[in-house]
Amino acid sequence: FSSEEHPQMLSHTLKLRSRKVIPVILGDSLPKRDGTLDNDAQYYHYMLLLFRPWRHFDDILSHGESWSDAFERAHFSPYCQQLMANMVVDSECRDAK
Repeated sequence: FSSEEHPQMLSHTLKLRSRKVIPVILGDSLPKRDGTLDNDAQYYHYMLLLFRPWRHFDDILSHGESWSDAFERAHFSPYCQQLMANMVVDSECRDAK
């Protein structure tokens, strides 16, 4: 929001928290990568939205590209990869309850 050209520059701010927090994602559990086209595509969709920097939809998914292909061409840091793995474990534990 720091660019004067950004449409939300006057109404939004960014602030660094003084202490660490753990975000909790509300809603349905994380889609499972179980080999089915729909579930896998939904999983890739979630992960790309959460962990790939983007401003426009085309930054994530090229025209005609599948979510699987977009996920495979994305480069995630080891830190992001570990977060994704932790999210899968958390989701599996919630589903087991």
